[in-house]
Amino acid sequence: NEEECYGAKELVVRECSGALLAQVSDLARFDADGSGYLDAAEIKLALQHIVGGQEVPEAMVENLMRIVDENNDGRIDAAELQQFVAFFKQMHAFKVHDGAGCNLRIIQVNDVYELHNWPAFDGLVRHHTLRNTITVLPGDFLAPSLLSSLDNGKGMVDIMNKVGERGIEVVCFGNHEADVPYQELLNRIDEFQGCWLNSNMAGFKCRKELPEYKIVEVEGG
Repeated sequence: NEEECYGAKELVVRECSGALLAQVSDLARFDADGSGYLDAAEIKLALQHIVGGQEVPEAMVENLMRIVDENNDGRIDAAELQQFVAFFKQMHAFKVHDGAGCNLRIIQVNDVYELHNWPAFDGLVRHHTLRNTITVLPGDFLAPSLLSSLDNGKGMVDIMNKVGERGIEVVCFGNHEADVPYQELLNRIDEFQGCWLNSNMAGFKCRKELPEYKIVEVEGG
């Protein structure tokens, strides 16, 4: 249904918008009224110019304004434009990097309380996973939510074990893990298929010893 597709649509629009905006790096070239800013109308004209005069969807223009206009004044100044272009170039390099050499890519998310947040992260992990990649979630995922009040985080751990085909590989305690009853917390630790670190809850008694750290071997060359 449309609601389930919304995240994917926004991702596509954002990727396409970013690719186009990276070409609009010279503000003066598209600043039709010489104000020193680009408004939505000028952004639309700039994008139409880049795509050969074709009509540009309003959603793309609105998305660019929302992303780049950091102070939400309805216009993009040179600093905002250059900052985003630089950021996009960095993200593009991140995306196309082939994983050669000795590198470690860490994909991290935290404070995830609702299951509907996971599909977007699943796509991100699948898209950006290279040879040396690790997924981490440093706390606050079992609670609080309406669902966790019923299942004490069981559904969350089930999704975490599957996301991105590889699952979340390393987690640690956040303060909201203490919202779950002790025995249920022990059950979630047992059910989690990755590495559950404990470097911040000294004296926590568990059914199995939790490591303070994890050593990751990285392939190089």
